[in-house]
Amino acid sequence: MAQAVRVFHIFDDKFTELEAPPESCNRTNDIMRALTVLTAIFLPLNLVTGFFGMNFEGLPLIHSAKGFWIVFFVMLGLGVGMSIYFWRKRYLDRP
Repeated sequence: MAQAVRVFHIFDDKFTELEAPPESCNRTNDIMRALTVLTAIFLPLNLVTGFFGMNFEGLPLIHSAKGFWIVFFVMLGLGVGMSIYFWRKRYLDRP
């Protein structure tokens, strides 16, 4: 009987440790959230850059003199817009 009580207390202590995660888990979650947001911002920009780096003749704005600036400002607006969105949702706040 004493053995069963001791095993119960050991499992109870381990369960209590699992209920209250250490501070390092919260820091890891904050770092992962920041990396996910940065990926969400830069992935569409990288996709657009990849399309225009293929050098196909049929791509829109490839032969236009203003094509570079149109794509540049659309990408800039997309990046800034997504950054503001994530900032307002408090995904980019400092801990």
